[in-house]
Amino acid sequence: MTNSKQISFTVVDAFTKSRFAGNPAAIVVIDQFYDDATLGKIAREFNLAETSFVVPLTPTSTHDFRLRWFTPTVEVELCGHATLAASHALFSKMTADQRTARPLRFQTLSGELVVACRDADPANMTTTLEMTFPAAPAAPADIDRVEMAAALGIAPERILSTNRTKFDIIVEIDGVVPIQAIEPDQSLVVRFDTRIVIVTTAADAESRNADFQSRAFAPRCGIPEDPVCGSAHCGLAPFWEAKLGKNALRAHQASARSGDMHLTYLADKGTVQIVGDAVTVSHGTMFI
Repeated sequence: MTNSKQISFTVVDAFTKSRFAGNPAAIVVIDQFYDDATLGKIAREFNLAETSFVVPLTPTSTHDFRLRWFTPTVEVELCGHATLAASHALFSKMTADQRTARPLRFQTLSGELVVACRDADPANMTTTLEMTFPAAPAAPADIDRVEMAAALGIAPERILSTNRTKFDIIVEIDGVVPIQAIEPDQSLVVRFDTRIVIVTTAADAESRNADFQSRAFAPRCGIPEDPVCGSAHCGLAPFWEAKLGKNALRAHQASARSGDMHLTYLADKGTVQIVGDAVTVSHGTMFI
């Protein structure tokens, strides 16, 4: 008989309906948050881009929660794919009427985040969800293009613009070098004072009919490459809205696992609606 505490977890692949694609996250629903050191150890044990810790706002809450996200090394202020994954795990335990009754509301370090269920397929363990996130418009930034090019392994002339959002750096490239072929030097990427270095370019034949595509490198958060980063699109949506002249956008993240989402930038509300799929990969028990 063990004296260890048991916690249940779910692993979900976000921004995909195919297992072993998109971006995986571990979901742990608990009655109250453990101390930060324990939360960090649990996240390191999963060793995924993020682990979501979910706590009901009250003992009887069904749709209202507190939510925190940990990478294997740090707690982060905002995470899209792990919010999508947590919402999928919660909606998957509901009846059809409960899923459509009202959206989930999460209290987070970035304020309240709202997630609605657009569709669910219990037989295949998938959902399609709509998240409302705060927009993070980018502004042009004076970033050394020679240093950035060296970090990304491309020629400086391939960089069209450098920009900063509240959280991240957005580097627009010309697409002469396919974005999928970029092999960054993480020892150089980590030198930039930012959460994520986002590389983005216009769509091509490999981008699944998207309007634009991107990759996300986050070594400062313990994530060499974030396979499909929802929160990066809080900045990418306004950026590409300004370039393409439309606020409804299809985005493709061109990592090895890859993933897709639909975006609607609502400038008057300061929000980005992010619609994506998710699929359950595993359930289990951890002993702590």
